[in-house]
Amino acid sequence: MSVPVWVSELAGIFWKRARQAETFPRVLRRPSARGFQFSVVLLPELTIRAATKWLMRCGIVCEVPGQNRLLRACLVARWGHGVAILDGDQSDDELRFSLAHELAHFLKDYWSLRMEVQRRLGAAALEVNHLCNAVYGDSLAALVEQSYVAAGAHHRYYAGRSHRIQ
Repeated sequence: MSVPVWVSELAGIFWKRARQAETFPRVLRRPSARGFQFSVVLLPELTIRAATKWLMRCGIVCEVPGQNRLLRACLVARWGHGVAILDGDQSDDELRFSLAHELAHFLKDYWSLRMEVQRRLGAAALEVNHLCNAVYGDSLAALVEQSYVAAGAHHRYYAGRSHRIQ
């Protein structure tokens, strides 16, 4: 199986910016913090409501979409900084997978798009990022081929436990 070129390129950028490779099994917490503005938070029994409450306590106003349910992980990115909120009840192997998964989303779906906006339009274009849920469909989005710059959230269900939580 061959690795897609974009995966190889992003991995190369990640490890170059991290300035030090980890041995296996890779935990990724230190390299992600060294190379990017990226934080990792562990919360017990992670749900959409718990993630939203934690973000609000930190002064981050960002609605995580969907009905309340258990999550393994959630990614919120804004102002060039990513926060991966992970379910702290997972095993070490599951935590490594969840962090790698959310970090990959941060790099591919957020950070690389910001870098493309900056390359095409200059650093000043990133200032639009303060508008929560802004640019999709407007003229800036058209300029960057419908790339988003505003906050985004991504979450995964627990296998077999994706029911609504009260």
